[in-house]
Amino acid sequence: MPVTVPPGVLQHPAIEPRAPFFAVFLLLALFAAPPAQAQNLAKVDPRALAMGGGYVAVADGYAALQWNPAGLWVSGRKEAAIVLGSLPLEGGRWVESLRVAAGFSEELAAGDAVATLASGSSGLVGERAFGVYIVSARFGGAIQQITYVDVVSRFVDDAVHIDVASLRTREYQFSGAHPFMQGRLVLGGSAKLVQAQGRLDSVPLDHLAPADLTSGELSGLARSGAVASEDTVFSVDVGVLLMASSMLRIGAVVKNLNAPGLEGGAEENAVSTETFRLPRQIRVGGMLLPHPQVTLTLDLDLSTDVFVEGARKRRELGGGIEWSGDSVAWRGGLLFDLQAIERRPMYTFGVGLSGETMRADLAGSWRPDRDGLGWIGALTAEF
Repeated sequence: MPVTVPPGVLQHPAIEPRAPFFAVFLLLALFAAPPAQAQNLAKVDPRALAMGGGYVAVADGYAALQWNPAGLWVSGRKEAAIVLGSLPLEGGRWVESLRVAAGFSEELAAGDAVATLASGSSGLVGERAFGVYIVSARFGGAIQQITYVDVVSRFVDDAVHIDVASLRTREYQFSGAHPFMQGRLVLGGSAKLVQAQGRLDSVPLDHLAPADLTSGELSGLARSGAVASEDTVFSVDVGVLLMASSMLRIGAVVKNLNAPGLEGGAEENAVSTETFRLPRQIRVGGMLLPHPQVTLTLDLDLSTDVFVEGARKRRELGGGIEWSGDSVAWRGGLLFDLQAIERRPMYTFGVGLSGETMRADLAGSWRPDRDGLGWIGALTAEF
């Protein structure tokens, strides 16, 4: 039965609006839900991404600098690495719902699009990363830049607005690890000087063209928003590894233990102090070696902190498997966001090639209802 829905929500002439409660639900939910910007542990290492983000108990070498500093002691390698990657973490159905609401698509039913836009658990999340790392047996340093993006919808004056936020961090990091109990327990820590910049903006949906409503364009909109916070802060990570047996390892990490807030930027619309912050993240994980060539991993977030005040929280559960031969390793995994409107998995996969002193790793991520593939690559040299 045809009904009337709020202007600016569903206006495509070929789309028949559904029951009126969808419109009421949209108004109530979008007014109640705060903007949904979230950050999670960056998937800087290709092996970590390929194994579904199950890496807190696995990370060694240069990857320990990002994932768990206690892992520096595990391999005893001296190596240098360069890493580059770009990941869309979620948002396919939400992006399509925006296109339906703007009248640019009919791929979703009107009611489904309204329900998706109204949910405080939906939006577009992504990250870009670049880093240079160097480590010895127990110490390491890194220079890395990571940009986190989140884009969500809300309702203003009977129209859909798109709120966009990004946090760019340029980190200068020094890490160390030390074993205890004859190497069965390892503690690690990282000190980071972080140059951080937060950007915010809001755009009415009816101001965007069809080509603007893609993951790439919306992420670009977030990165080009007005500067809201800009500061240089000091942050600390701590990590622990327990070598339970030759087959089982358990790890935990706290990222940004002090959760420093950022001062407001110089722009006229700069937000108040500490609206942006480096979120505190607590993650635990395990690694099982049922066979010398097979590695199984699993990670879970215990915290759901965010980089913008009042944001939607993101919480991950993920893991994977690796088969490693003499010179090649194959990896695969699944990654879930337990706070998402739809807990569909992100499929992850990757390959590693190794020689006497050089390694190359490449990983990708894919979900059927998401725009594009995510990827991360790394080149490592031992010395």
